[in-house]
Amino acid sequence: MTNLKTLVLILALLLLPDNSFCKPSLVKDSLDKAKEAECEIAETSHNAGRELAPDKVAATSPIENHANGGAKEGGEADKQIIETESIRNRMEHQHIGSGLEKTKIAASEHDLSTHHEKALENLAQKQADYDSMTKLLDWTNRETRIVFATQIIENAPELHVEKSGIETLKEIDEELTVVANAALSIYGPPKTPPEKSLILKSSSQLSDPSLLDFVKVYKEGIPRLFELLYTPATLPPYYSYVGLASKSCILKMFDYLSKYKMMPTDLEDGFKMTMKSPSGLEWIAKEMQGAFLPGSKYGLKFHVPLNEAEFLENHPHLSQLANLYKGLGKKEQNYVMFHSLKLSMTELYDYLFSVQKATSGPIPIQGTWHMNFLGKMEKILLKEFEPKDSHANSVDLDFSEVQQEILNCRKFLVDPAALSHNPEVQHHLMRYSFLILNFMDGKLGRNYVEKLGLKVQEHDSVEYQTAYEFMKSTGEVNVWKNILMDYGWTLATDKLFNPRVNEEDWEEKGAFYWTKFQEAANHYASLSRSLESDPQQAQLLKTNSYIQWYKAAWDSDLAEIHKYYEDFRKLVQLDRIQAHNIPESYLP
Repeated sequence: MTNLKTLVLILALLLLPDNSFCKPSLVKDSLDKAKEAECEIAETSHNAGRELAPDKVAATSPIENHANGGAKEGGEADKQIIETESIRNRMEHQHIGSGLEKTKIAASEHDLSTHHEKALENLAQKQADYDSMTKLLDWTNRETRIVFATQIIENAPELHVEKSGIETLKEIDEELTVVANAALSIYGPPKTPPEKSLILKSSSQLSDPSLLDFVKVYKEGIPRLFELLYTPATLPPYYSYVGLASKSCILKMFDYLSKYKMMPTDLEDGFKMTMKSPSGLEWIAKEMQGAFLPGSKYGLKFHVPLNEAEFLENHPHLSQLANLYKGLGKKEQNYVMFHSLKLSMTELYDYLFSVQKATSGPIPIQGTWHMNFLGKMEKILLKEFEPKDSHANSVDLDFSEVQQEILNCRKFLVDPAALSHNPEVQHHLMRYSFLILNFMDGKLGRNYVEKLGLKVQEHDSVEYQTAYEFMKSTGEVNVWKNILMDYGWTLATDKLFNPRVNEEDWEEKGAFYWTKFQEAANHYASLSRSLESDPQQAQLLKTNSYIQWYKAAWDSDLAEIHKYYEDFRKLVQLDRIQAHNIPESYLP
């Protein structure tokens, strides 16, 4: 039987730009206009503080009509004026405000020159952000077309996408193009100064039908993208990355529109409010965990979801989710990481102790502690999101309900000798015990035992601190090792037909990941030496069989750490991945 990936690659080749595939209209439509607008910047800045001379309205990009989002024609202009008056006024207010500020700044030639340079910098950054957004849109558009094309392959259930999944991907692609083109039509290309935008130049023509059509489509398109963001794509594991990329396109577009004040205030506030709610935070965690499914296009031993915040903040597949996460408050970030832990633990335990019950047996007592902790802690955390009394500044949470589960996990971390399970199960029980304790550390601080009603001196022994730091250090090494190697596999997989980044960019990012991997490994090496040389820590090494085994494994793995970076570079420089040329570090 012909290899499925080969068939996918053949179809990808047929969809290269020189054949039947073309870039979304938003990309090509804006290039000439961007160059034209750039030539006008100097004149605009020179005339700052004076009334602008009338100018012709900039040409606008075509907007794709589709079943639910196209602009309407005919005699609905009066109705549209009412519908779009609020958004038009808001856009107008933003730009007029910036114009007034410009007038104040241009009080002297020096100030005018400074402002001119700043304006150029801002527009250049806006263009760079726009280019980054359209690059992702273009890449995802092409991958989506590959999904559609491969549906003709027979006897390939791994590639079959349900009708609802096809429709969701198609609508996301269409809505992104519609909203992007409407934004270009209203605001102009990225290097268009605010004063040159259609919305301001048409401010004296409140019933301009073309402007009203664009604004109406824009105002309707953004909420629909909100809805599509939370709509499951129902894709098979192989194409799960396309679903993630489509959602990332929506988030990246929202980032761009918000950053440059192009998002209607009510819609922006509604989006932020949703993202800070428990359901929105749970969505972030779910998307994070669902981005690394076994059997995906990028699936290999390093393509797995981890539970540390550093993983979410730095993995290249999660960059847009990371932006959301970094913009949250501490309370919301804690809830994301808690729910990520819950999803990960629940799925694994269901698999180990339900699906594989014949080999793993019933869930051990340690797993029961973990599940009890999750149930109790979720109820506690949700209280923080309940409406507060108007006179209350914060909510005092009672963590005493999880006191026993926390004590059990702390004791187990120090002394797991009673375990009789296989090494895989033992590893997961130890790892999740640490992650629960690490969550408490991040939520309440290192002295969180006091908030549980316990005395620090009685429950913070040298053995516990050593075991905790050891687990934390190995976790950090694992995070950066997986990110580096998974990034290499992604680059090599995409390289032949649809590369995401150029060599200069991956060199820089790869070097960053490698540096972080080395730093984590050096810290681990220091702890490993202390476990052997420090008498108190050495005692833990003698009595804790898990740490003995895990230390030996990591010592051996990191003894030749340079091989990982060498294999990373070998892989990304291959013209094509084949069974005989995969570097050793990437082999199962």
